[in-house]
Amino acid sequence: MKYCILLFYLAFVASSFKVNRDDQFILDSDGLRRVFHGVNVVYKLPPYYPPVSEGFDSNDSLSDFDLDNLVSWGMTFIRLHVAWEGVEPVRGQYNFTYLEEIDKIVKRCEAKGVTVLLDSHQDVLNRFFCGNGFPDWTIARIKSKEFRFPYPYIFSKMHTDEEGVPLIEDCLKKKFLLYYVTAEASKTFQNLFDNKDGIADAFAEYWGVVANYFKNHKNVIGYEITVYILIQVQSNWN
Repeated sequence: MKYCILLFYLAFVASSFKVNRDDQFILDSDGLRRVFHGVNVVYKLPPYYPPVSEGFDSNDSLSDFDLDNLVSWGMTFIRLHVAWEGVEPVRGQYNFTYLEEIDKIVKRCEAKGVTVLLDSHQDVLNRFFCGNGFPDWTIARIKSKEFRFPYPYIFSKMHTDEEGVPLIEDCLKKKFLLYYVTAEASKTFQNLFDNKDGIADAFAEYWGVVANYFKNHKNVIGYEITVYILIQVQSNWN
């Protein structure tokens, strides 16, 4: 069985901006078309937000020094990760301490004149699949005998930490794309699309919490919801 990955994208634009339905451009409060130039700010490991103290790190930091650099380079936009696993690590229990940290970043951006798109970023869903984004309670665990293409027992053969999470160095040994089409990841996606055990409802509720929390931030341009659709196709994976 062969698969490909498609991306479904949806953004809701917040109070200071709106979308012109005729040409799809984003308009500001003066009715002017806005084209944004900026960068991704996605920190995939706990605490799920970048280091923000003074200083500079070429891979990770988002200090005032970084923001000043972005503005001086003509970039006034960031796509900021708001991890579902950070917001709702335990089902039905929302981590507002985490949202407060994201809020601090949004406010610092506003002070610098930087707009923000809040992003529910995920790559292969969860750390148990060598990815990130979805809480542990959303994932499907499959018995070993049920594993299918591309590699039998792909995760069970990896070295893991004390929580059973595959080590990053092991994850990096295989092509990242292939983790999407393992039995466990595919089953988790299907559970989301089927709303099994109310997982899709929980995803919507998580976004409701995030949207309500940031609804009054004028520099929040909108919310990006991304999911990946797996469909059967004829292809050749190596």
